[in-house]
Amino acid sequence: MRPTPLVLLLATCAPAAPASIDITAPSVSSVTPPDGATGVPPSVTPQICFDRPMDPATLTPTTTILGRKVGATAHAMVTTVVAAGDDRCATIEPLGPLAPSSAYRIEVTTGAHSASGVAMAHPKSQRAAFAAGFTTAGPPSVATLWIPANGTIAAPLDLAWVVVDFSRPVTSGQAPLLLSPPAGPSALSPDGTAAQVPAPTPLSPGESFAVTLSPSLRDPDGRPPQAPGALGFTIGSCAEGSPPSVSDGTPLPRDRDALLLFQVDRPSICSARVSEAGCDGGTAIPAPAACQAPYDPCAGGLLCTCSVPLVGLCPGGDVLATPEATGWNGQVGTATDASTFQLSNPLPPIVLDELLLSPEGTRSAGEFLELANLGSEPVDLLGIVLANCKGTEACANPTATQPFGAASPGGSTVIPAHGYALLVDPRFDPAEAPAMPPDTLLLAPLDGTPLLSLSDSRPQPIGLFAAGGAGPPLSTYDGSLVAQKGVSFERIDPGAPDPLPDAWASSSVLGGTPGACNSVTPAAQCPDARP
Repeated sequence: MRPTPLVLLLATCAPAAPASIDITAPSVSSVTPPDGATGVPPSVTPQICFDRPMDPATLTPTTTILGRKVGATAHAMVTTVVAAGDDRCATIEPLGPLAPSSAYRIEVTTGAHSASGVAMAHPKSQRAAFAAGFTTAGPPSVATLWIPANGTIAAPLDLAWVVVDFSRPVTSGQAPLLLSPPAGPSALSPDGTAAQVPAPTPLSPGESFAVTLSPSLRDPDGRPPQAPGALGFTIGSCAEGSPPSVSDGTPLPRDRDALLLFQVDRPSICSARVSEAGCDGGTAIPAPAACQAPYDPCAGGLLCTCSVPLVGLCPGGDVLATPEATGWNGQVGTATDASTFQLSNPLPPIVLDELLLSPEGTRSAGEFLELANLGSEPVDLLGIVLANCKGTEACANPTATQPFGAASPGGSTVIPAHGYALLVDPRFDPAEAPAMPPDTLLLAPLDGTPLLSLSDSRPQPIGLFAAGGAGPPLSTYDGSLVAQKGVSFERIDPGAPDPLPDAWASSSVLGGTPGACNSVTPAAQCPDARP
């Protein structure tokens, strides 16, 4: 028997192919809003999507940046960045709505990596790996029934016009207003800020009218204007029969503008005739009178206050301003005497611009009041006075005052043109305060006492006065907002006259924007964007 040969079978295992590693640099496949978009709602939540999955740990506010542009510079905002869409997208969540009518820039840096660890490519010709920009829409145009005031139940029998004001200019392809019952044709003012229609004649006591906006009306961002509910009024039993009685005016000059204060005896549209020797400037911005009670021509004797901004004045000139008011009957009343004043030594154009009452860290070490210089010249703030205005009328004769000087020995007290300064507590610690430009001017109470009028929830009404505390206030804050931890109050339009309803809003940036333009301020209204 022959032996069976032993056969050895040797199995050979081929080496496993190496795993495929994606070494391609990721790139952006889409961005929302698209690059160059305009009219973007301020409530937008930007999103960037990539051509491959990303490492979510590298998608952060420092690698995926939303910045607000002021001039050529984009200031990074405080945001939260969240990976989405199987890690192919990054959603940028601001703390609140963006500022209206403002430019924003979205950037992705090389710190953003793909899931395989490859960084974004960085073109040498660009500052960032990716950049795109968009512009937010302005605030919606709000329609307000000025003549007669909306809801009036005793409009005069000799009512001449029905006038609707628009907070932003509008355009219309047809008649802007419809009056029901119908009247004559309506017309839009040349600047698009008002529309009017003649009142029908004759009018009867108890007759009611509804005012409807044309569906063709559009604001600069292509949206129809908003109206706070239905617009309408009812005719009363009496006529006005005469023009408004107008008091002489009290001017409050500041830099290149002024506020003219006077009184009338009924609801009116307030204005002024302005002239200035050797100067073609000077314009009055009409405004409705603020009355203390509902109007009834049969009763009379109403006290109404007019605050008319005078803009475009020439520094150094003699200004002549004559108060006037147009009644609901279309008749114009004029003050007996004109107000004469000079801008050669006006109030400094310094305004209260921002307040942080309850900072994240130690309260007194981080709270501040920001001042903005709206003028084109530096201003020495040595001795500027902060005052508690509780219980006063228009912050006149305040009892508690606090003068300020340099926060450190030998420090400057000069606020630059279009610049900022902070009024701070003597215990102020920059490490406890939000980030600010390193050259921000700091002022502290000269007597070393804590900041006046602040509390963790709500400050008292406060006023800012020139050194010595005499004269009218430079700027005021009515103390109406309730603070949230780490959230400042910002003036929406630093150049708007005091007092102005709804002039302040909570910041959309945690800790506020000390030493920089407010987050809620349209870029064109920022102090550093003014001429």
